[in-house]
Amino acid sequence: MRIEDFFSSKQRFYPDLSFSHIKNPNKWLSFPLFGFIFKGIVLTPVTLELVFLGIIYLFVVILINPCIILFSGKYWQFAYELNLGVMRLSLKTYAFFAGLTNKYPWFNLTISDELFNLNIEKPKNPNKLLNFPILGILFKVIILLPFWIVDRIVSSAAGIAYLFSCLPIFFQGRYPESAYEITRDYLRLSFAGCVYLTGLSDTYPSMYISLNHKKIKIFLLILGILISLSNFSSSGQSKYNSPNQSSSKVIYK
Repeated sequence: MRIEDFFSSKQRFYPDLSFSHIKNPNKWLSFPLFGFIFKGIVLTPVTLELVFLGIIYLFVVILINPCIILFSGKYWQFAYELNLGVMRLSLKTYAFFAGLTNKYPWFNLTISDELFNLNIEKPKNPNKLLNFPILGILFKVIILLPFWIVDRIVSSAAGIAYLFSCLPIFFQGRYPESAYEITRDYLRLSFAGCVYLTGLSDTYPSMYISLNHKKIKIFLLILGILISLSNFSSSGQSKYNSPNQSSSKVIYK
């Protein structure tokens, strides 16, 4: 199978996520290292809001809404609005951090930036079995594992792309198109997985990414695979070593 075939299935692709290539990225917000630190600090209040909303999200979207679907066959309107709103705030926050917009995300759950938008149609007849309380989520978590592996690789590739893009942003005032596209692709994958997991769609998400600038993106994806394998290996090694470290402490005591 060609790499184009693996990533080119558009028919199962959602949500409706549109991006325009930013024309005037703020070079000071992308200043190497210091730009990351500054944006991480100023985004702290929004991050805390997302944590608070995440707690509500867990009870409303993950626990209560499946029960409503099971007994009524309808997707709860409040759960739909909260789900979409949290994804929109997450999109604005990530877009600001990644330099895709110069606008601070603030705290509302809507999007007012003309550069990008996120829309998902409310499901009319959600599948009761796929959205069965607890068990439906567990089933979808299991079958989403291959999807999340691809998502993790593209996420790492997007992070590398943004690191490489800081210099052209700072010195030339332009956001490289290849970095912009793979970051957009990562966000599409991430939200597509969330849409399926939370029952906004009962169709398994596509792993589609754009292959414009194919050579650069393949290079970034290879780096993403290596980083993902390295993180997995480090995690496994630390778990393997921890019992030995604990035993050593006991022996020395």
